[in-house]
Amino acid sequence: MDSNNNLSYQRILIEIESLTEESIQLVYDIFLKGLNKCTQESSRIYFIHLMSDSLIKRSDNLLTDTIILNHGLYIYFQLYLSNLLKLLHDEKKLNTQNKEPFQSVTRLLTKIIRAASKNDEKVYALKTWLLNKTFMTLLNYCIEDVSADDYYMYGDSTLPSLGLLIDAFQLFQSGREDITDEPNLMILLGSVIKCLTSDDYLITFKQIKMDETEFTKNEKFLFVTCPLYLIGYVGKQQETLYYSMLNRMIEQYNVLFDIFVPYAKCWKQKHMLALKYIIDILNVAIKFESCRLLICERFSKIIIHIMNILSEPNLLKIRLTDNPEKELILSSIHVLLNLIHEEKILTIVKDKKSIQSIIKLTNLKNHHIQFAAYRILANIMDDKNLNETLVHSNKLKTFFIDPLQEALNQECKSNEFISSLLLTLKELIQHKVIEQELVEQNGLTVLAMCINEDNPLILRISLDILSKIITTNQQAAQILMQNDTFVAQLKSLITSSYDDDIIRKMARLICTNLGKDELRKSSKDWSTANVMAVKQFFQRRQPKRHEDLINIASTEANTISDFVPNTERNAARRPPSKSVLYRQQVEETSVYIGEGDKSFATTNTTVVRNSKRSYVNDIMISYSHKDQQLCHQIYDQLIKHNFRVWIDKQNMHVGVLQSMSSAVENSEIVLLCMSDAYVESPSCEQEANYAWQLKRHLIPLKVKTKFKADGWLGILISGKIYIDFTKTSFDDAFTKLLDEIQHHQQKELFTLNIATNSSVNVEQQITERSFTSYTDKNIECWTKEDVSNFFKDEPLHIMKPLFENMDGQALIEFYNNYENGFEETSYQSLCTQLYQQPYGVQLPVNSYYIFLGKLKRYIPVEPIIHTSSLPPRQRITFRDKNRGSSSSYGTETKEIAVLSLEPENNVSGSNNSTKSN
Repeated sequence: MDSNNNLSYQRILIEIESLTEESIQLVYDIFLKGLNKCTQESSRIYFIHLMSDSLIKRSDNLLTDTIILNHGLYIYFQLYLSNLLKLLHDEKKLNTQNKEPFQSVTRLLTKIIRAASKNDEKVYALKTWLLNKTFMTLLNYCIEDVSADDYYMYGDSTLPSLGLLIDAFQLFQSGREDITDEPNLMILLGSVIKCLTSDDYLITFKQIKMDETEFTKNEKFLFVTCPLYLIGYVGKQQETLYYSMLNRMIEQYNVLFDIFVPYAKCWKQKHMLALKYIIDILNVAIKFESCRLLICERFSKIIIHIMNILSEPNLLKIRLTDNPEKELILSSIHVLLNLIHEEKILTIVKDKKSIQSIIKLTNLKNHHIQFAAYRILANIMDDKNLNETLVHSNKLKTFFIDPLQEALNQECKSNEFISSLLLTLKELIQHKVIEQELVEQNGLTVLAMCINEDNPLILRISLDILSKIITTNQQAAQILMQNDTFVAQLKSLITSSYDDDIIRKMARLICTNLGKDELRKSSKDWSTANVMAVKQFFQRRQPKRHEDLINIASTEANTISDFVPNTERNAARRPPSKSVLYRQQVEETSVYIGEGDKSFATTNTTVVRNSKRSYVNDIMISYSHKDQQLCHQIYDQLIKHNFRVWIDKQNMHVGVLQSMSSAVENSEIVLLCMSDAYVESPSCEQEANYAWQLKRHLIPLKVKTKFKADGWLGILISGKIYIDFTKTSFDDAFTKLLDEIQHHQQKELFTLNIATNSSVNVEQQITERSFTSYTDKNIECWTKEDVSNFFKDEPLHIMKPLFENMDGQALIEFYNNYENGFEETSYQSLCTQLYQQPYGVQLPVNSYYIFLGKLKRYIPVEPIIHTSSLPPRQRITFRDKNRGSSSSYGTETKEIAVLSLEPENNVSGSNNSTKSN
């Protein structure tokens, strides 16, 4: 060893001890210069080991100062490590001289990566040299050697160093989606997955000794390091990678659980952690529909094993602080929670023994486990059992109301705790007994405090809970109406510049339901004052004399127009439209003939094109890929009916937002295929919300049995009637879908002026086509089909299910009840019935009064006189120029139904005889 090198070593030791931020760059320059002067390999190795071992002791800030983060010294260390990785891969071992430098340089590089990962600017500076292709490829080769059973040749001294690098790279890309899919990082991920799916992984797992407490170094690498790296990946290939891995490993996981779960009472820390990380992988995979379906089909047996884990007395006796027992129970219970809506899993969890095990978990001193257990119970227990579990024991107040109030009053609030508690309450209040107990225990006052929080998730959940409660609980609505602070904050949310439009919409819905939404007048909607005026209008007793009725017609018509939305008002003031010809843009052109927005098809075709605006697609299907079988069937049938339909059949990952937004923008109608998987999918939520924002026509389809829309979807489809594909045959449901599509598109059809000389012929065709219309009958003679057509034509779709089994006589009786002072009872009755529909939609009060106004046109002023009791040559008729008059009725100028007693021989008379009236 020459004197120059000795001098260099002494100087290095001095410089390292005096290393400061001011001198750091100069010192690094000296280090690098000293390395380049080394002529002997042994001296160079000693020099590297000396420097790396000493630099590790320096602070994180010093090592990652932006001045030296790209310094040549670090790049030199990486190059040296690359050479050692190549030697390790080629020779399957490192000699004694290289082992310690390999470990010290690895620790230094790991410390630099970890420290830089806390700062985005440092991460991107480090990225320029860290993700070197040669270095990453050599690291990949060494990890693949582990999966090929070559790590025994490495010896235990090198595996921990590889594990340190993998841990560091996991932190480096954590939360950075623009980095996580870097090609060189994907190479590393591929080698990690090879380790997790290798035969050696299974052999090593099966050979874990029951009497050992700590992992061996190779066990820790396979059972802890590799799973953590996979779980940390959140890139675009996540679903594909998890599906491929599970498809290969599901049966093997079943075998491992078969071997180890029966010995749960003998488990040590290592056994719990090894199984915990397998369960953690499952919890990530369950987020994806393809993986969830795979797990339910081929892996339901593991749910039984998980229930056995959660029932193990030795695990439940231990104090649940930060230890493996707590981690294992928490991971296991979240598997149940994530799969609780799957029928196969639900059957297992509903077992009486399983329910008792989950009830025991609610007593553990850990709120994460408690909340998860209560959310599961909310889905598997009925009101009676929940009443015994939560209400009689006063646990609702002890575990939810009081802790929520305490958390909201703290200066340093835990948003995670509050949102977890609210999510649990949201599931529990599905049950009436819990809802009522919440009201009686002053829970509404505490919930009302939540809308003062700034956290969007807390706001959404709390508003959602309150909206559900006041819809079905009159006592709750009265309590909140009297809470002036709450109402003021609601109005503040409505007018705020909050980024989350759903929050504003939910706040407005609650205000409207409480009758506190004065702001709706300025936004051209119905206000409370409007509603009261309309109620007074409809409650007036109508004059009985024919001439008095005509005299008040124009006054009353103008009065009601002040309270209806602009679209209704404009329609009311529009002059009678001429007969028009509608063309249908399909291969065989079909003719639609009608008046105004009404048309009568002269062919049996079902497709109607919208010529008002040109869209690339008629329809977009928004669905969860778990429901693809039924949704693809709907797609195929729509294509057969000549619709242009956009659907994602490829389960796209790349450019998903761009593709989704383009599809919504270029589609006239969006079908929302509702299921539990649809509600839980962030992509589906984005699609539906974007379609709503663009005011696309939304048609909800129920594609999963026992599904009830709530949360963001419940708000989005409020006021809409869905088509249920689960209760009737596919053909019947699809026919209803076609009717809804046609009804929407007919309203959008363009009109063509028809020459005067052809208008008479068209009017004659209308008369011939529509002679059986309900508009030509007394309401007492309406059939159920006529009533259905009435609701379809107006349109009053939201109310149609409430009256679909009624005929005209039943409608008259309903209206008479309203007139006789049972108006509030009638509205409440309809609200209750509509809420009991599968997804519990609220009946808007404006829809109720619009319906009454339209129905009134057909209700005679005098009590109904059956035609059989009239003199032989008379019958009761109504005239309404807005209801598609036929030639036998003539032309009326007043916009109101008119009662008339006509001679029977004029009923089928000519136009001349009608005009004489």
